[in-house]
Amino acid sequence: MRHFKTFLLTLFTIGSVALGFTQPKNAVFIDTNNVMSFFSEQYGDETKEIYQSNPEIVDEMKTFLETKIYLIQNRKKPNHVTTKLSSFPVISKHSYDLKEFSPKNFNPFKYGLHQLNEKKIIHIDDTNYVVIVEPKNE
Repeated sequence: MRHFKTFLLTLFTIGSVALGFTQPKNAVFIDTNNVMSFFSEQYGDETKEIYQSNPEIVDEMKTFLETKIYLIQNRKKPNHVTTKLSSFPVISKHSYDLKEFSPKNFNPFKYGLHQLNEKKIIHIDDTNYVVIVEPKNE
């Protein structure tokens, strides 16, 4: 009986972990072709110097966009999600004016979302979108 309980606990843990890494079918991903513009938007005049000293940073940014973040569009504004994007400071070197939200062009780096250590669900203010960010340490 003890081995059976251990087996069930192991099976439950593996299943939970596997389900935790899956993304919904209606997930919208940020276009990785925008990484260089995101990079220059974040670092401004220092872009060339930072890239030359650490060219791997662009690959890390692409990996983050491909594996750690996605958006979901809801039918209505997700008022149940209390964490708002506006609660994150803009850390970009350039001023940012969000005229019309475009999920594929959303730059999560300017808000430091790539630095989060825990899973977050964040409502993008004045839209029907939420952004789901997986922790960087997984």
